[in-house]
Amino acid sequence: MLANPRTWQVLSTVALVVFIVALVATSPVAGWGWWALVLSGVLFAVEWFVRLRGRDGGRAG
Repeated sequence: MLANPRTWQVLSTVALVVFIVALVATSPVAGWGWWALVLSGVLFAVEWFVRLRGRDGGRAG
C-alpha cells in the first residue's frame, strides 16, 4: 500500500497541512509562520525529488 505514489502524495500532503496548522496555532510569535513556509517548501521539494527518482527508476527498470 505504501509503495503507491498516490498514497505517499496524500500522506505527505496531510502531514504537511497538519504540521503547518499546528506550528502556526502554537506559535508564540508571528515570525514562526515564516519557518512554517520554509519547512513546507523544503518538504515539498523533497517529496518531488523522491517522486521523480521513483518515476525514473520505474522507467529504467
